[in-house]
Amino acid sequence: IVRKLGTSSRRFMWPGYEEKRRRMLIKAGDPKGYKPEDILALQELGFIGGEIFGLILLNVIGFNLGLSLLAALLGMFYPIIWVNDQVKKRHLQISRALPYNLDLLTLSVEAGLDFTVALGRIVQKLGRGPMGMELGRTLKEIQMGTPRKGALRDLGDRMGMLEVSFLTAALIQADEL
Repeated sequence: IVRKLGTSSRRFMWPGYEEKRRRMLIKAGDPKGYKPEDILALQELGFIGGEIFGLILLNVIGFNLGLSLLAALLGMFYPIIWVNDQVKKRHLQISRALPYNLDLLTLSVEAGLDFTVALGRIVQKLGRGPMGMELGRTLKEIQMGTPRKGALRDLGDRMGMLEVSFLTAALIQADEL
């Protein structure tokens, strides 16, 4: 239902909505494979569900119509709140894993491994966590021919975390020097 409604709702997106939601979904790690139009469809369904819930409360408890509209707005904004919560959870996981992985990278490079090989070893150790997935994607980009500088910059942009942006900037600078 969400996919079909999202496909038909795509033409009603205002300028900038799709890009903004796409960036948020990327930062959240593409939860459940949602696309921006799916989030719009969930917002529409949330508005309708919230309005129905508000009208039921209006009839049963005697709320006023304004609170019914408030329930509809809450239902409409819940998908965005959920995506933002997913971003926060993912950023917390990444910030907890970052120091350990930075130490592993430093030790591997100091032991004589090439940066790409050291990154590959870290990806093998990390597994399927958010940090492992992002570093794995960066490693694949490097192996497919993207310059290291570009792949690291993409990593910082994709994750949207200040700590990772500083780390990638330091790695780019060290690579250039």
